[in-house]
Amino acid sequence: MTRLYRILSAVILMLGVGTSQAFADQPKAWGLWTQEPASPTMHQIVDLHGTITVIIIAITVFVFALMGIIMVRFNHKRHPVAQQWTHNTVLEVAWTLIPVLILVAIAFPSFKLLYAMDRSAPWSACRPPPTT
Repeated sequence: MTRLYRILSAVILMLGVGTSQAFADQPKAWGLWTQEPASPTMHQIVDLHGTITVIIIAITVFVFALMGIIMVRFNHKRHPVAQQWTHNTVLEVAWTLIPVLILVAIAFPSFKLLYAMDRSAPWSACRPPPTT
């Protein structure tokens, strides 16, 4: 039995030593962002993710602030009779152009990333050929 224990301990030791590199860049518990990028393309993906996250947070803060202002300013106590508004050309142009500009601001970096991803080598080309 002692020989079996020695073999099992050697196997367990080798597995423990050999897997340290395999788990070097694994997801961490309660991680809130992406892992460290291992390629230039992944670095561009992480940068685009950060840019889009900032844009989304800015839009969310703006919408919530606008909703708060509207709820405080136009509540039932201040205006018991609702006002009727029909057309406001400036407002309609603004809420059409601003989302278009935001989407264009997101589109150019994402097209650049798509082009970089198309030109990068596939993962199978990065791996060394199997030795036989």
